[in-house]
Amino acid sequence: KLLRKTYPAARKYNENDNNENDTDEVDGSNNKWLLQFMLQSNTIAVASLTQCECKGPGLSYWPNWSYPLGLAHVDIEEKMPSSAYRKLLEALGCMNIQPSQSSYVVDLGASPGGWTSVMRRLGSYVTAVDRSRLDKPLMIDNMVNFVKGDAFTFTLTDYYDTTSQYDEIWMISDIISYPERCTELLNSWCSEQ
Repeated sequence: KLLRKTYPAARKYNENDNNENDTDEVDGSNNKWLLQFMLQSNTIAVASLTQCECKGPGLSYWPNWSYPLGLAHVDIEEKMPSSAYRKLLEALGCMNIQPSQSSYVVDLGASPGGWTSVMRRLGSYVTAVDRSRLDKPLMIDNMVNFVKGDAFTFTLTDYYDTTSQYDEIWMISDIISYPERCTELLNSWCSEQ
């Protein structure tokens, strides 16, 4: 509304304007480009043209050409257990992936529950592992199984029934630790699967 008062031509971003199958051929190839304009005043406009680079799994580009300004929308208006949820939302948005509602998610180092909250909002069942309790609403959520314990010694086979109805298993983690320890955790986790 503020932009509309100052600049009558301003309009809301329309997600339908974006088509993931578009092949914008600015340079004769299938490269994605992000064109941004910033109005500094009624007489000064700044433009930026940036090539979006493929950075990982799925359709992950940085900056992400499918979002305004190349950034994923990461703000949730209601109260969240911590602000760490923004990192996970941005990663999922930039990689253009998310778990299905029939996914089982293990959140290692989960307290106070920012990442667990994101996965619950996406409809997943979550086993949250931490030495400290989660935020109160998550502790009473019937789709969250809190395990009081050490993320580095947690074993999935003790808590997950392989004959269950879940289509996929996700492991997410926002543990603060030495890189070698996190690499060991990842190696251990992947070898169990």
